[in-house]
Amino acid sequence: MGTPDPNLIIITEDAEDNAMLLTAILESHGYKTKRAKNGAECIKIIEKTTPALVMLDIMMPGMDGFETLLKIKSQPDTREIPVIMCTAVNRINDVEKCYQWGAAGYITKPFEIERVQAKVDAVLGRKKI
Repeated sequence: MGTPDPNLIIITEDAEDNAMLLTAILESHGYKTKRAKNGAECIKIIEKTTPALVMLDIMMPGMDGFETLLKIKSQPDTREIPVIMCTAVNRINDVEKCYQWGAAGYITKPFEIERVQAKVDAVLGRKKI
């Protein structure tokens, strides 16, 4: 497990525009961000540094969000890292699966600035900056 960074949020998103929007929202709210384009990259980053939070897209090529979530939650060193799942598909089964598998939250796309900020702050137990 890597060095803890209480202000770092890993954005795991394969779509460039969505990653850029999340980065802008979170950095304007006082967080540092690091981008992973897929689940495997996310896991590699977590091995080097322990983030405060992972924002995780569900539908990605290769290791999808559910597989990545399971990997994070199955390891003793990473299971306590909160994960917010992100998706354009709002299916009740996916929402239930996210929470059953250990996600701390769920956000649908397109991203709304206030909703992203509120969910991140709630998961991290922080008030608005």
